[in-house]
Amino acid sequence: MKIEFGKHVTVSYKLTGWEAPENPEAEVEIEEIEETKPEKPFQFIFGVGQLIAGFEKNIEGMEAGGSFDFTLSPAEAYGEYKDEDVHHVSIPMKELKQGGFPMNLCKVGCELPLQNQNGEIMQSEIIEVKADEVICKIDFNAPLAGMTLRFVGKVIEVRDATEEDKKEYMKQMTGEVSCHCGGGCHGEGGCNGNCEDCHKEGHSHEEGGEHHGCGKCHHH
Repeated sequence: MKIEFGKHVTVSYKLTGWEAPENPEAEVEIEEIEETKPEKPFQFIFGVGQLIAGFEKNIEGMEAGGSFDFTLSPAEAYGEYKDEDVHHVSIPMKELKQGGFPMNLCKVGCELPLQNQNGEIMQSEIIEVKADEVICKIDFNAPLAGMTLRFVGKVIEVRDATEEDKKEYMKQMTGEVSCHCGGGCHGEGGCNGNCEDCHKEGHSHEEGGEHHGCGKCHHH
C-alpha cells in the first residue's frame, strides 16, 4: 500500500537542521533537533494538513519499508526568519506582583505567559529584569524559521485510517495532544536551561497584534 491522501502512516526519523552562517565562508553548524523513539514513532493521516508541505511531497507514494533522506530549504519548511516578527514588551513589576506571578521565577531566560487584546495566551521570554519593570521578548516566528532541515528515516506502516485515527487527528488540530516536527510544529516550553518551572502559572498582560503561532499544532 502506498502513501496517498487519507492513509494512516507511521514513520521513524531523525531531524537535523542548520542556519545559513552570516559569513558565507564559515562552517555550517548542524543542530540535532528531534529523533523519534522506537516505542513512539510518528503517526499521521497523509494529506489532511498535519504535515508541512515539504515533508509530504518527499514521502508521497512510498510504501512500508522504504527509507527516505531529504533536505528542505526554509521556504519549503517554516519560512525565513523575520526580525519584524519579534516584539519587545515592557511590563511594570507591580503588575506582575498584583497578577500573582511568582517573583522567584522573574529571571532572565524564564517564560512569562502574556495575553493579547483578543484573549489569546502567548509565551514571551524575559530578557531583562529591572527594579520597576520586566522586558519580555515575543517571537512570532516559527521555532525552526530560517533553518534548512534534513529528515532521515523509514516508513514503518501504511494503512487505511480508522475512525479512531480520525478522532486523534482532530485532537492534534485543536492542540489537545502533541505532534512531531514533521506534523507542523516544533519547540519546547520551559526556561531555556536558566531556571525551573518557568512556564507554570503566570501573569496576563494585554499586547496588541495577532498570535500567529508556529504551525498546525502545539508541542509542549
